[in-house]
Amino acid sequence: MRKRAVELVHDENVIIDVALNDSDSHVRWVAVEKIDDEEVLVKVALNDCYSSNRQNAILKVHDDDVLGKVALNDSDREIRWIAIRRLHDDEVLTKIALSDSNLYSPIYPMRHAYDGDLRWRAVFNIHDEDILTKIALKTSNWDVFEVAIKCIENEELLRHIALNSQDKYCRAYAVEKITDCEILSEIYSNENEALVRDKIVGRCPDNDL
Repeated sequence: MRKRAVELVHDENVIIDVALNDSDSHVRWVAVEKIDDEEVLVKVALNDCYSSNRQNAILKVHDDDVLGKVALNDSDREIRWIAIRRLHDDEVLTKIALSDSNLYSPIYPMRHAYDGDLRWRAVFNIHDEDILTKIALKTSNWDVFEVAIKCIENEELLRHIALNSQDKYCRAYAVEKITDCEILSEIYSNENEALVRDKIVGRCPDNDL
């Protein structure tokens, strides 16, 4: 009954008061649905004890500082995912990519997307290839360095990864994207792992590789 009453209210001040103060979480949800005021939405996103209300609010928040706080600190994994997906702050995204402790893998197709690793979701939002290179070299998470390398087009940066990563699988991923035969020849000469060398063999006949 109260939910229906809120649906019919058009007074913005009343709606805001309900969204922030009503004791019924479902009634607050209805009020949040009707609000576009960023300041009010931020308060709900940061403070409401009901996760569905925080989620409803964060879907409409555009402030990168707020999205960053939610992405780093919210107790609800799905809300963090939504915030990360909408976030454009490379510093926060990098922090999540390198340090988030939620190590679920995205490679199992039957899992819901929100059960995927928050770290690789953060990497998808980073477009600075120097930062992506840093992430690929520093992370030990297979899915994270794979996504980072997929997003890198600069072959000099891929060369740097292939020559410097401590992880043979990371080096192999980088090699797969490199087309410059001089770079591949250099990597081959410096590589001891058969897994990586095999990714180069046959690709540059003129270099006897």
